Amino acid sequence: MIKLGDDDDDDDDDDDDDDDDDNDDDDDDDDDDDDDSDGDGDGDGDDDGDGDGDDDDDGDGDGDDDDDGDGDGDGDGDGGDDDDDDDDDDDDDDDDDDDDDDDDDDDDDDDDDDDDDDDDDDDDDDDDDDGGGGACNLKMTIGDVAPIPRRNSSSSDEIVAPLLPKSQGDEVAYDEFNGASFSGAVFNLATTIIGAGIMALPATMKILGLGLGITMIIVMAFLTDASIEFLLRFSKAGKNRSYGGLMGGSFGNPGRILLQVAVLVNNIGVLIVYMIIIGDVLAGKTEDGIHHFGVLEGWFGHHWWNGRAAILLITTLGVFAPLACFKRIDSLKFTSALSVALAVVFLIITAGISIMKLISGGVAMPRLLPDVTDLTSFWNLFTVVPVLVTAFICHYNVHSIQNELEDASQIRPVVRSALMLCSSVYIMTSIFGFLLFGDDTLDDVLANFDTDLGIPFGSILNDAVRVSYALHLMLVFPIVFYPLRINIDGLLFPSARSLSTSNVRFGCLTAGLISVIFLGANFIPSIWDAFQFTGATAAVCLGFIFPASIILKDRHGKATNRDTTLAIFMIVLAVLSNAIAIYSDAYALFKKNAPRE
Repeated sequence: MIKLGDDDDDDDDDDDDDDDDDNDDDDDDDDDDDDDSDGDGDGDGDDDGDGDGDDDDDGDGDGDDDDDGDGDGDGDGDGGDDDDDDDDDDDDDDDDDDDDDDDDDDDDDDDDDDDDDDDDDDDDDDDDDDGGGGACNLKMTIGDVAPIPRRNSSSSDEIVAPLLPKSQGDEVAYDEFNGASFSGAVFNLATTIIGAGIMALPATMKILGLGLGITMIIVMAFLTDASIEFLLRFSKAGKNRSYGGLMGGSFGNPGRILLQVAVLVNNIGVLIVYMIIIGDVLAGKTEDGIHHFGVLEGWFGHHWWNGRAAILLITTLGVFAPLACFKRIDSLKFTSALSVALAVVFLIITAGISIMKLISGGVAMPRLLPDVTDLTSFWNLFTVVPVLVTAFICHYNVHSIQNELEDASQIRPVVRSALMLCSSVYIMTSIFGFLLFGDDTLDDVLANFDTDLGIPFGSILNDAVRVSYALHLMLVFPIVFYPLRINIDGLLFPSARSLSTSNVRFGCLTAGLISVIFLGANFIPSIWDAFQFTGATAAVCLGFIFPASIILKDRHGKATNRDTTLAIFMIVLAVLSNAIAIYSDAYALFKKNAPRE
């Protein structure tokens, strides 16, 4: 808005004086037809020919050379400051006028156009050069000082995806959802943790014994918490919003690619295992000439629609595909809560069966320590490390969950709450599973529920355990699939804009990955050995080696001596134990397939 000055009377006096002086100085022998005697033919009494009655040529009649019409000579249109002597004291020295007008110009610029910083800077520079008064060459109109509306940089219909920035290499420009609740984040992270690994934990008790096994679960939980804390602290220091961005910041592009490959290997292997287990539970399988009936096969008999391929196809199209189409991980919070609840149902049923058998005297006292008889049995102890590491892997989803939190500072309590919840479920599952089956516990304890439990309603409880776990894996699938899709997109399209801006790329990647997992689950008969291999390589890299390497690199100078010591311990434990585990698995596989003499 134009602000009018307070010294209008002084301006009028100055204009009258200018007009009188002009009339006195004009010659009487002008050749034009007007009666002002100034020879310009405009009848205004001045000699500038603009018809405004003053000697300036701006045509506004205020007696100065600017065109704002306020008569103060500064060109800003506000009529000067509020000092009474600003326009009256024409005989002041030039320095005083310059100082006063500069102050007025600064104030006027701030009042006139607060919304346009560039225009303010230009006006100040021009006024300083001109001295603030006299003949000012600045031309300002009402359109110049009108506020300029800001444009919204993002369209209203843009798809929101929290994990990726606007482009694959951009770590700052996120267009994200920030409304996730604390409980929703805990359930999503807990669902990421509790997967197929829970079924292998009772078998670790058979190898380690109940006492050492529970101790190892607790130690692994603390190491997982420490490694995640490393990631979060250094991500904050480097302003990284993803695990890949953090690896790229520490080790460059090779570090980012290495992480994406590790996530790809780990998650594809895990999801194929999930689908195979679902097929085994619902449709049954034949192994070593023995047929294990599936739940649906036991209920309805053998039909084409409850065969393995049909069950996996129906599950893929009816459950996996719809849940995998969500673009925000927070959208899965309710399915995650249900997934955790189903895991608790499995735990409650297992605990109930164990207590019933304890009361009836059908359970022997479990071993508390490992049974080490020779060097082979000693090396066999290290084979549990990949299983325990896989059971706690959730690092690839921590950043995406943090990005969606309404209060990002809550991520540390979220991580610890999820780890406490999962550790409690793991410990109780291990205790009751090993207590129930003892040394007969299989690598997948779910297979033990295919036998007669020797208790009332045993068959119903068997089916309840298997169905609840199959449903649990169905709901875990999209949580693990989420980072897989993003990392494969980063590998294939490193310079493209994020998945949030391309529905075609999002749909093609989703359909392609689900198809690969579906085919793998149908044509790979058993991948437990491969699953142990991925746990000993990709999972241990994601959980321990990569976070520890970031600490040792210490790009931001944040690592303490304690951090360095713990990082070295993580790397040594991961490398040695998993190398031994791979060797033990390979040796056992070779010995199993070797011809007997």
